[in-house]
Amino acid sequence: EPFADVDELSLASRLSYFLWSTMPDDELFELAEKGQLRNNLSSQVSRMMNDRRANEFIRNFVGQWLRTRDVTSVTVDPIAVLGHQKEWEEMLDQFRNLRGRGFRRELSPEEQKTRDRFRELRSIADRFDDELKRSMRRETELCVEHIARENLSLLDLLDCNYTFVNEKLANHYGIPDIAGGEMRRVDLPPDSVRGGVLSHASMLLLTSNPTRTSPVKRGLFILDNILGTPSPPAPPNIPELEAAAGKFGDHEPTLRELLAAHRESALCASCHARMDPLGLALENFNALGIWRDEEKGSPIDASG
Repeated sequence: EPFADVDELSLASRLSYFLWSTMPDDELFELAEKGQLRNNLSSQVSRMMNDRRANEFIRNFVGQWLRTRDVTSVTVDPIAVLGHQKEWEEMLDQFRNLRGRGFRRELSPEEQKTRDRFRELRSIADRFDDELKRSMRRETELCVEHIARENLSLLDLLDCNYTFVNEKLANHYGIPDIAGGEMRRVDLPPDSVRGGVLSHASMLLLTSNPTRTSPVKRGLFILDNILGTPSPPAPPNIPELEAAAGKFGDHEPTLRELLAAHRESALCASCHARMDPLGLALENFNALGIWRDEEKGSPIDASG
């Protein structure tokens, strides 16, 4: 029998801290003191889940399971992710040279153009702030909460025709006609690339490196957190993925090409054969969770 060795007051405490993250209320205490909590367990769970305090259960559960509590601490370089790193560094060198010669009152037309472009890239980076990260986290929390409270199919976690956004996150996704900071449910058109946690920026950000996507991390996330079939730990002395780039000469390889070269080692292939196809299927989403069709000038092959 469940909880057979737990007294009723302990059961009330465990139940309350599990679902509400706080101490039991008067009704739970009263039932426990009368020895009636076990007999009313199902109705009490339903009552507690319908209480706003159950939001803490959703937040903590999703935070641990889908790692949303880590979103705001993720380090990412938007300039590099969007492919502007070389241009950015060249502009910084130009500004350093200007400083070395002493700034003039007026910039040349070319220098003015560079400054305007610098400000444009800076504004792109500034839009990716903690407020946006918090919105990403809330999208996933609200999606799971909606599925749980409405008793919807678990398949909605992976594929659905709605999501939760505010103006800032909607702009990040390219979803039009959303104003204000309040998160709200929006229905997605049939051809939308969004819908389900695997298209949420929270997951896509968490499973990327600071400057690029990581199909390996994304595949591992799906195996561990969605399918419950974790991959064994990597063996020692495995070379870095970028070490395979030397095989391509002057050609700058895509991630798919790097992973294919990495899997040429039987030691690497044993795990990567499971992880890589899952992660590569999400390559159209960059490390910021933004949809893209190309990587380094080549069309993205998202088969997997």
